[in-house]
Amino acid sequence: QSEKSSKKLDTMKLPEKIIFNFELNSNELTTKAYRDLDGIAQLVTKYPGLEIIIEGYTDSLGSYSYNKKLSKFRAEIIKKYFVGKGIDRLKITAVGHGAKGFIATNDTEEGRRLNRRVEIKVKAE
Repeated sequence: QSEKSSKKLDTMKLPEKIIFNFELNSNELTTKAYRDLDGIAQLVTKYPGLEIIIEGYTDSLGSYSYNKKLSKFRAEIIKKYFVGKGIDRLKITAVGHGAKGFIATNDTEEGRRLNRRVEIKVKAE
């Protein structure tokens, strides 16, 4: 039985998902977010058997089409960042869900802030 890669990773140690939140109508990432993205990029570069799934979400404000485009745009920004860090674009899936998958109420500003997010999952192929 041959090993696919000489580098193995205990996938049990990977977080289920990493979440980045956005301000209203914004695509801006914080300095901390970029540091976290760099950490993910280093991990995926070190362990080539990993893939990245990026899922964008919005709050319920705005039209369906606007939210769909915005969530996809946010996910694509992060995908392009990873590609710029040398990760093969075929190992990255970026999806925009729009105003779906709420993790908090949209009745409060805090709830809407939590729903404006990109979730990144790193998993073994």
